[in-house]
Amino acid sequence: EVKGPHCIVSNAGSPECNGTYVLNGSRDGVSCYKHTERDMYVLRATVMFVRAWWISLYKSGPNDTNDYYCNASTGKEPPEIGWALNMYTMGSQPMPQLVFKKS
Repeated sequence: EVKGPHCIVSNAGSPECNGTYVLNGSRDGVSCYKHTERDMYVLRATVMFVRAWWISLYKSGPNDTNDYYCNASTGKEPPEIGWALNMYTMGSQPMPQLVFKKS
């Protein structure tokens, strides 16, 4: 069982995004979360002057990513609803569901 803040992503059309993400430092002034099995992250970042949450694969590092899904929320915790695709994302339908657990 996972202890501490974490998120569970499910039902994503890009199955590599599904799974449990655990607290892994911070980015953009808020906590970010790393997949327990691969270099996928749920994180908030500002891209092209727009702050949003992302589900992304780190390739060589935080500035070299494959972004799968985006969420326009600017909140301090990963948003549970509102995940979408845009011109920067490579995810597939259906959109993921995210559950955030504080402990």
